[in-house]
Amino acid sequence: MLQDSASVDSASAEASTSASVEASASASNSTNATVQTEWIVSLYVQPDPRAAAVDPDATVALLQADGALAAVNTITSKDYGAPKVAAAKIEEAPVAWDDQPKGASADKAITISGSMTAAGYVYCGTKKARLLQDSASAEASSAEASTSASASAEASSAEASASASGNDTKKADSKSEWKMARAKVTATDLKFSITLAGAEGASLDWMCMGTSMNPNMHSARYRTTEVSSQTSTNPKKSAPITSTSSASSDSALMTSLFAAIIMMVAVFFY
Repeated sequence: MLQDSASVDSASAEASTSASVEASASASNSTNATVQTEWIVSLYVQPDPRAAAVDPDATVALLQADGALAAVNTITSKDYGAPKVAAAKIEEAPVAWDDQPKGASADKAITISGSMTAAGYVYCGTKKARLLQDSASAEASSAEASTSASASAEASSAEASASASGNDTKKADSKSEWKMARAKVTATDLKFSITLAGAEGASLDWMCMGTSMNPNMHSARYRTTEVSSQTSTNPKKSAPITSTSSASSDSALMTSLFAAIIMMVAVFFY
């Protein structure tokens, strides 16, 4: 499902770039509205995987150099001020599941939670084919003849395309079959919780995998084992049933009272 890639042998560097500018009050803006004075952009600098050697400290120094953001400064300084750079290297540590991912049912969704042994990222996803199953079935039922004709045409087109492209079609990225979500796990909070949407009462196939502190899943140096399972969303709630017992009792009581009054009148005149 998730393709392996070559591990990176050195730590990566993360640059957090922020630009701040002083705000001045004007006659047209005399209210107490909050004025934004800082814009923060976080960047993760990946080492060259083809380089013979990578020096993270040299990368950090380069990012902090005066000329590092010269080109950016020529564009942003007029409206946002001169940028300031804070850079630090990140060491990727081995990761494993501390509490393996488990799925729980929710309304029109499932929630997957667990924890890792070190900081990093957790990727979870549901299979797209399962998510689209209900809508596909409905469309097939309402337009069976049209769907059959369209499918035949598409099959012919796909067959011709496959013949032309050869084995390239077999190399399609398997990630396209999954709808993925990501959560960041920090050293101070190793737990995660990811919510994945689904139709009411649907049974969703899901999978999760964790990586070391690298936002590029394929370049991460360490990974956890892959965990997969199946969890159903909460079933569709039935409409409340209105009870008629109270109305029936009231009707029966009124009928009895009316009959009793008639009998009393008949006895009185007799």
